Amino acid sequence: MNLPDPSPLSPAELSRLNLHRFVALDLETTGLDPRSCRALEFGAVLFEGGKEVAEFNELVAVEDVISPEITRITGITETDVIGKRSIEEVLPDFCAFVGDAPVIGQNVKFDLDFIQMERERMPHGYIPSWNIGPVYDTLTISQVFFSFPAKFRPLFPVS
Repeated sequence: MNLPDPSPLSPAELSRLNLHRFVALDLETTGLDPRSCRALEFGAVLFEGGKEVAEFNELVAVEDVISPEITRITGITETDVIGKRSIEEVLPDFCAFVGDAPVIGQNVKFDLDFIQMERERMPHGYIPSWNIGPVYDTLTISQVFFSFPAKFRPLFPVS
């Protein structure tokens, strides 16, 4: 199957989609379950008019052990997070960075579930406010536009 190369959306097309301004985000975590695992790295890029205007990228000091499997997937080691800020310090800055902008991400519910769980773990009175804008999942969008026969689907979902 020959698919065309993706073309960037013009600023006019982004505005038409109410995406003149949006944040693309991605988290790395110590595992798959937000109830028992922790956020390890917060990454986000703010776009305005189709251009990157700001970036947020920060590792988080975690008490959890970073397993060899997580290191293999993320490239993040326990040594990498030594001396980094705590989640209580990073999360408010991250929430302020994203603000109320629309959010775009691959399998983004996974990331948002972790963010919400980290917010709920914050000490009472310190929960950062976050009025998240609309959320767009690139995984869902791609599945809508590119429905492949079952024999071409991956055995494991990619996130």
